[in-house]
Amino acid sequence: KQWYQRRVAITAGVSEKTQMESILKILRIEAEVTTVVLPASIKDAVTEAERYSIVNQLIRDNSKDTVVTFVYLPRPPNQASDEQDYQYISQLNILTDDLPPTLLVSGLSKVTTTQL
Repeated sequence: KQWYQRRVAITAGVSEKTQMESILKILRIEAEVTTVVLPASIKDAVTEAERYSIVNQLIRDNSKDTVVTFVYLPRPPNQASDEQDYQYISQLNILTDDLPPTLLVSGLSKVTTTQL
């Protein structure tokens, strides 16, 4: 199939679903918006690395057949030390490990993941 013949599916958090549907309607994009709920285990995660690992698994579970996945790029630390820079890159590696082709997107508002 050509890219324009593909079905567009967007996975968003419960609170973002209505907002995503409104944006898609304004842009005249036909898409199926499904919601995901963060697992309770994310509250028990002690470190950012653990949280990113849980989110990574959630994305993998919901993007098995995607052509491309768009993920909100977490904001890098301000005036970071070399150690903080290394930690940030390590967290991005955890977040994107074994995902289908993924674009990290920086923006004014958070959209956790959008899939095509």
